[in-house]
Amino acid sequence: MAMAVAKRAVEVLIDEKMTENSAAMGDYLLPKLQAIESPIIKGARGRGLFNAIELHQGLAVDNFDLCKVMFKNGLITKDVKGNAIKLTPALNTPKSEIDEALEIIEKSIKELEIVNEQLTK
Repeated sequence: MAMAVAKRAVEVLIDEKMTENSAAMGDYLLPKLQAIESPIIKGARGRGLFNAIELHQGLAVDNFDLCKVMFKNGLITKDVKGNAIKLTPALNTPKSEIDEALEIIEKSIKELEIVNEQLTK
């Protein structure tokens, strides 16, 4: 039974071209993440739809704070070791949802910049 489930899962990945979509949407997403200019963001990295945004060390805010702001704005992310957050949308995520996520990410970063400024005054 487990082999049948695994076989069907692989068939779905292939039939629905999920790996191709992941590569294409990742090629679209990563440059946009890397283009975000912010005093709190160190950079972005990733492959396919598995991406991370890294914050600078020594800020008054951290990666968990960014996750909380993004969650409040409608995007679920995960903080990871090294002051980064990971973005792992589904392999079949369409471009429209990537664009919506990018808007939330940029809005959230701007909000966190303001909090960081207020805490460092």
